[in-house]
Amino acid sequence: MSAETTALWGGFVQMIVMGYLDKRWAWYDLSRLQLEILVSTGRRMPPAAVAELAQLVYTTLHQVAPQWPTK
Repeated sequence: MSAETTALWGGFVQMIVMGYLDKRWAWYDLSRLQLEILVSTGRRMPPAAVAELAQLVYTTLHQVAPQWPTK
């Protein structure tokens, strides 16, 4: 990952990872994630787009660090 990408998206991913691993949250509030994207990228994204990006991060987390049993 490039330094530019890390600078733009690092905070967004870090918020989700910390919530998932430290607080054991299964999801993160979209309005806070939207605000993080706005602050770091200067772009306002609709909730559906933020949810899709968050789902990518959560899907990856579930694969590399599962915390809940799967059926």
